Amino acid sequence: MASKNSGSKTQGSALAPLKSYFHGRSPKVARKHKKVAEDGSTNTCLEFDLPPCPAEFGAKEFAVSLLRAGAEIEHSLAVQYLYAAYSIDETSHAPRNLTSLEWKTHLRLVAREEMAHLVTVQNLLLALGQEPHLNRGPMHRAESELPLPFKLEPLNQKSAGKYVLIESPTDDQINDADKIVMKEIKLLLGKHGSRVLRVGKIYAALYWLFLENNDPDPDWPFPDECVETFKKRYPRSVHLRDKDFIPLGEYQDRAADPREWGVFESSTHVDGASPRETALASLRWIMSQGEGPNAIEESHFCRFLKIYKEFAEDSHSADMVMNVPVNPRIKGVKGSRGAGRETGTLITNRRTKQWGALFNLRYQLMLLNVVDSLAESRKTMAEKRRLFARWSSVEMEFMKKIGQALPRLDLRNRKDKDLFNDKHKGPGAGAPFQSVFLPDTSVERVSLRRQILLASGDCISALRDPSPKHPTDTDYGPAAAIEPSLLDTIARQDDQMRSAME
Repeated sequence: MASKNSGSKTQGSALAPLKSYFHGRSPKVARKHKKVAEDGSTNTCLEFDLPPCPAEFGAKEFAVSLLRAGAEIEHSLAVQYLYAAYSIDETSHAPRNLTSLEWKTHLRLVAREEMAHLVTVQNLLLALGQEPHLNRGPMHRAESELPLPFKLEPLNQKSAGKYVLIESPTDDQINDADKIVMKEIKLLLGKHGSRVLRVGKIYAALYWLFLENNDPDPDWPFPDECVETFKKRYPRSVHLRDKDFIPLGEYQDRAADPREWGVFESSTHVDGASPRETALASLRWIMSQGEGPNAIEESHFCRFLKIYKEFAEDSHSADMVMNVPVNPRIKGVKGSRGAGRETGTLITNRRTKQWGALFNLRYQLMLLNVVDSLAESRKTMAEKRRLFARWSSVEMEFMKKIGQALPRLDLRNRKDKDLFNDKHKGPGAGAPFQSVFLPDTSVERVSLRRQILLASGDCISALRDPSPKHPTDTDYGPAAAIEPSLLDTIARQDDQMRSAME
């Protein structure tokens, strides 16, 4: 089904080719703003600094490359927000425990919405005859090597500020008081702050590509004067043609539907009179939640700005966040492909390492299930399609339970004298979110699933080992209490998958 020109391989990061654009855009934007000011223009679209279209790309190739980049951004944002949510100690002392619960709720809600965006982007790829792209750009790397400064880190003032910038709309949508806060955030983030992308840039370009021509539709979400900015940025026609879309029936046969994905928002856009109309409606929906200029009141930007202000105003905010590492990882497991050396904080506690490895395996299975569900026909393989979707939801629950337990388990082995003294307890661990690149073919995915199930069985056996625990295998009480039942549930799920594969 994939286009011959755009290619079916999804093993490389779609963000990598945009690295020079991400790293070099700040001076460029400054020069553009200076010129506009001299002209007396107030064109807010220049804030988006639209990504360039490579000379060798047609409209479809450009759209596919941006959709894959958008998918990787949504994926990276979702796991960052989940990691930050896992780091919050909702058992902290009153009265601040209500605040910590609210932060955790907001972060998880936004992560859920990012997953809905990710699935919506898959629908846009399907509309263009492409296969799903659920891979993610590298994260366990030095920030200077990354296209964008994504990393797994606990919630703190800087990380909350970064999320504010990522999800921010254009300046005309922000009041004067909040603009002052935005300037404060940029100073706080320093040199890395200049590389925090307003993700709306990608979706603004995509909206233009999905238009039929240079005349905006009635629901055009940008100021009218922005039309000239788009025309100047893309002087040759980069609008998708009708023949670039697959037939409506073929699209509807594979597109994700919220009725299949109970974990995603019911407002996820998948239906419409045509794939083009559906795509434009989907892009407006994504942009309204934070990835665009027309943010709604309860957008991601508004939620993160509230968290940032509350964190900054309360000197004890850090007490509500657990001591967890940046970019935790399991040795020998790749967090993503790409140039550069794998970096991050190794989980070395023997037992915690098994839980971290099991988390990685459930994460990989969740992604495999999403891809395999979207690969099946709704007409001829409806039950199989629903089964994969249901399995994906199950894996998300496993990830949630393990991800919330890991920060309360030791990152490293304690010294003998500190084994039973919580005053000397070291840092906790965290969800590694490693191993994300997926095979292109169903045969390869079946093979990978078998490998994951074998590795999962090894982890479960090690964690169930009835022999006396090693003295460094300390446990957090509530996590230990649910451990046997959780392992039993995971083992039953693995058995169900093995049985279905036979």
